[in-house]
Amino acid sequence: FDDVELSLEALTCNVPRFDADGDGDVDQADFGVWQRCLTGQDDPRSLYDRQACGCMNSDGDTDIDLVDWDAFLDCLSGPGITAPADCDAGLPPS
Repeated sequence: FDDVELSLEALTCNVPRFDADGDGDVDQADFGVWQRCLTGQDDPRSLYDRQACGCMNSDGDTDIDLVDWDAFLDCLSGPGITAPADCDAGLPPS
């Protein structure tokens, strides 16, 4: 076991977490990131990438699916419209 190395890097997400480009709104650009992260329920093809998509994961599991979509919609604001900072309140940490 001396050769085992474990590395966990902390994710830093914007506020709200679904604002992928950090411009204060949750819009089509952020949806594009969410869409690239979409794995489907239980990630049947093992596509989940925590570093790239962890902020889009609303329930702390290892997939991006309709549960995460519902949470994304709660924050959707539109281009140039500031998303409520607390729209993702109550979600587990990324």
